Amino acid sequence: MDNEIIIKQSQLKQFLIMLLAIIMVAVSIFVFCSDINLFGVNFLNKIIGGFVTIFFGACLLFIIIRFFKPKDILVIDKNGITDNSSAISIGFIPWKDVKSSYITTVSTQTFIAIELNNFEEKLKELSFLKRIMLKINLKMGYAPVSIVLNSTKHKPKEVLEIIQKYKEIYDNDNM
Repeated sequence: MDNEIIIKQSQLKQFLIMLLAIIMVAVSIFVFCSDINLFGVNFLNKIIGGFVTIFFGACLLFIIIRFFKPKDILVIDKNGITDNSSAISIGFIPWKDVKSSYITTVSTQTFIAIELNNFEEKLKELSFLKRIMLKINLKMGYAPVSIVLNSTKHKPKEVLEIIQKYKEIYDNDNM
């Protein structure tokens, strides 16, 4: 089992996610620009519409970049896991740092959650923006590492089994 597993994004799924993001940006611009009192108070439309436009605009930018410059979403090998599944992915995680892994679902979104032995140390290696976003995720109850497989053809359960098998084999080698 010396080979590495590389999980790539599906261009079709990435394209569909991009279309959805374009629709969300268009709707939020409509809310921002409209005179309809969707929330009862006109200036509230501006605040909510502006915030949502900025948020989905940033998401759309990230999705477009990923569409035209695809990355391997996940690499699993004898050294550990390299996560590039989201804008706040932390990159390489050696097996010795993986405390546990499991499936978690929030709303209709399913993730592979990874608990780390030294999350605070890993945080220090990240950019300021990523640290802030990860801390917000933690406060909302998400795992320190949440691997998103929406833009791939792979099922989270299958990938989790691979991660756990590799951890079992290669983490024992490091002890």
